Amino acid sequence: MDNKTWDMGLLSLPRFLASVIVVLFHCRTRSDFLGDAPRIVSAGPQMVTFFFVLSGFSLMLAYYGKEGFSPKTYWTNRLVRILPIYLIGIGLALAVNPFVGKEFTFMGLVLHLTFTHALVPPYPLTINGPAWFMSVLVVFYLLFPPLLSAIRKVRPRAGLLFAAVFTVWLLTQITLALLLNSGFYQGFPSASHDLLYYFPLAHLGSFLMGVAAAYGVLTDPRWRLSANAALGIFLLSVAAVAFVIENQAAVRSLVHRGLPFGSSFYAPFFLPVIFSCSMIRGRAEKFLSMRLWAVLGEISFAVYMLQIPVRGITSLALESLPLSYDLRMLIYLLILIALGYLLVLGVERPFRTFIRTKQSEGFVKKERP
Repeated sequence: MDNKTWDMGLLSLPRFLASVIVVLFHCRTRSDFLGDAPRIVSAGPQMVTFFFVLSGFSLMLAYYGKEGFSPKTYWTNRLVRILPIYLIGIGLALAVNPFVGKEFTFMGLVLHLTFTHALVPPYPLTINGPAWFMSVLVVFYLLFPPLLSAIRKVRPRAGLLFAAVFTVWLLTQITLALLLNSGFYQGFPSASHDLLYYFPLAHLGSFLMGVAAAYGVLTDPRWRLSANAALGIFLLSVAAVAFVIENQAAVRSLVHRGLPFGSSFYAPFFLPVIFSCSMIRGRAEKFLSMRLWAVLGEISFAVYMLQIPVRGITSLALESLPLSYDLRMLIYLLILIALGYLLVLGVERPFRTFIRTKQSEGFVKKERP
């Protein structure tokens, strides 16, 4: 396949904006600015769905066309990308939590360190709350190799695979909606809330949608978009996401029941955003390919993972100053972005280079007679 058909680098800016929206979600209750802004600006739980779809899409694009599959290389690549920032986030949270009134639990720490906290209520949000996302994603990382092997073996039609995946998502959403509107759901915080919003099965359809869409791009030319179609679908999809988020109350009234908006409900809305953005060409491609967006996309994981402890540190540092909450929020966001950049530059990149050097040295030793 022509490698110009898609370019994941074009998603750097959307990825960064999605991480910032999650950050703003955790600031929304006290901010006058966010209270007046469109809801999409602070739609954090919805944006997490974007990351699940994006993960499935990018993994399939990266691995389906490769000859063979090395579990060691696969897991090394995954852990090199997430482990340094993930552990720094836990360390910062442990240092800050006593000063912001968050209780420490040894079990919570053990589950965080083993990426299993989202599987065990009531621990998903202990230690470093946003890290529940990584617990779910690691489950999907575990599922991906056998899923990839099965798809390679069966080679289903792209449309058929997507229909099966969409059915999984739909059944999951129906189940979540039924539980949400039953006596099972006890609100937040509760074990029922953890199971409906943080448990991996609730988000599996999002990840699988990304996998199925990438498979279509890779195996069926009919799934590939022209430059004009890609840009048009991208803009319409973004508008659709913003419109539905702004009108969630109306959607809820229309169906006369609560819907799991924060639990992968938006996967079919985010999929065309991701799918089309990767195939944009022309002037829009040049804009999305700017070096600045590439850097911001690279630090988006750090921005997401460090947001809660950095907010605690910033609040403690600024509490004696006569500043409005929105100004404090702006200072906090700038510090978070700057810290994310410094950690990517000083920790993540060197760690990645070190591991790849070791891998290369090991390969050379194996090849020597």
